[in-house]
Amino acid sequence: MVKSSHSYEEQTRRLLDETRAEISTIEARIAELEEKRAALKSEAQAFEIALQGYLARTKRQENHEPNWVELLHRQKHKERLITIAKHGDGKISVSQATDLLYGKGFIRSKKYSNAYHITQILLSRMTQKGVFDRVTRGQYRLVVDNGQ
Repeated sequence: MVKSSHSYEEQTRRLLDETRAEISTIEARIAELEEKRAALKSEAQAFEIALQGYLARTKRQENHEPNWVELLHRQKHKERLITIAKHGDGKISVSQATDLLYGKGFIRSKKYSNAYHITQILLSRMTQKGVFDRVTRGQYRLVVDNGQ
């Protein structure tokens, strides 16, 4: 036989209402963020078109810096270093690679010096495997394409 407990029922209903209200608030925030994202994408596209028009009128060339976040997404660090070297005409420096990997959040170290050390070790190991040649201190040259 089940006993009736009004306080338990009231508390459970209150918690259910609070949870539903929180879900509603979060869903409204998601909708707001999606609208903002769409607006920003549209704005970025408009700026891109305006810049291309300006460069065409002034007969200047655009700086063709690659979109590093998109380019390096879903790669391992070793593959990222090869990709960076390919965009640098086969040359890479530890500091340049660290700036890029640390600055774009691919190396999630709290300290830049740790990220520098990680990059330096990776390039050193890749030199031992014949992927890079050491040109000077901190400077490397891509040797093999590794089929990528």
